[in-house]
Amino acid sequence: MKKHKLNELESIEKFSGGVTHELNTPLTYTLANVELLISDIKTLDDSIETKSYLIEDANTILDGLHRITNVVELLKELSFENSEIPQDSDIVEILKNSLTLLYNHSKPISKITLQDTLFDLNFEKEIPKIVINAQKNRLETLFKVIILNALDALKRVTEVDDRVLKITILNEINSVTISFQDNGLGIGSTVLKHLFQDVVNDRKDGGMGIGLKVAKDIVKAHKGKISATNSNGGALFKITLPL
Repeated sequence: MKKHKLNELESIEKFSGGVTHELNTPLTYTLANVELLISDIKTLDDSIETKSYLIEDANTILDGLHRITNVVELLKELSFENSEIPQDSDIVEILKNSLTLLYNHSKPISKITLQDTLFDLNFEKEIPKIVINAQKNRLETLFKVIILNALDALKRVTEVDDRVLKITILNEINSVTISFQDNGLGIGSTVLKHLFQDVVNDRKDGGMGIGLKVAKDIVKAHKGKISATNSNGGALFKITLPL
């Protein structure tokens, strides 16, 4: 790698580390208070005309704060601060937990199915455990990155009822493959060539362009593979991890 590229990466790592330290405490405090605010608003009498608007606005703020939280997680990855010790973990539970954490964000945007069953907070479909040696929190971040990326793409589909993200898990002999198929109109051919490389890109949906690079780094750390193609009117991301 050229010297100027190394210096650039070192600068990004130092900057990312500083930002995460500065943001974590006020972000946690603000999230907790907004959640309390929403609870208080819900106790108001239904006859108050502005109640529904207040709840909607507060949820919008909460959604924005969760997005900032996700960015902080990505910056932590870039700063190499994550020193989590690998341990035997159930990949199915990690994926379900990621979906649960994102549920309030994903629900108004798109349907999500897991193993051909609609996912919600009462998801009860029995899926056999798939245990791998992994950094559990980093895999959770990985899945959240891919899901959020798909949700951003799905916003381009005009009718909400037409949007869908299908997640499937395939347990093979020596590996497990998790596929994320959306119908969000696909990825431009120019962007597709450099999808996992650029730290900053020209996305118009407000994304920072660091998520997929972080995703690739996490997969690489687990000796796995990640790919993206256009398929069935949308994007298909595949993550393969060794068992």
